[in-house]
Amino acid sequence: MVGSAALAFCCWQAGAQTAAARSGGQQNGRVAARVLDTVDDTNRTMLRGNVHPMARAQFDRGAVADAQPVTRILLLLQRSAEQEAALRQLMEEQQSKNSPNYHAWLTPEDFGKRFGPADADVQAVTDWLNSHGFQNIKVAKGRTAVEFSGTWARCGKPLALRFATST
Repeated sequence: MVGSAALAFCCWQAGAQTAAARSGGQQNGRVAARVLDTVDDTNRTMLRGNVHPMARAQFDRGAVADAQPVTRILLLLQRSAEQEAALRQLMEEQQSKNSPNYHAWLTPEDFGKRFGPADADVQAVTDWLNSHGFQNIKVAKGRTAVEFSGTWARCGKPLALRFATST
């Protein structure tokens, strides 16, 4: 039985934004595609600070079996710097009584259109997950999270994860 699983995700490097990608890779004229090439599983960057505090050697009880189901994995998609700045500005305006955006809340779908990744990027992520045999792939309405499931054998190598049973 797995008490908790420690995840250390790697992220893929996105290629530099070309003029062609900026003009053709935009979603509703707002969000530029950031995944410009086929994902290279060997080109990774380790993300720091995302390991559960209980994922320490003293709690390690050995490797998880390959057949162990892993459900509800969440992959969080980062906004561009421009989107983040625009979101912060909107949040300030929503709290300012003098702003036309005062209490002008967004639906999750509207939030995703304005502050989520380009359609092409969401497609690239879901295609990659499908190509590695992941299942139950669901993109959140706000488009900043993708939920999926698989087995430890499916998760370990493509996501560069180490799972261990713990107490």
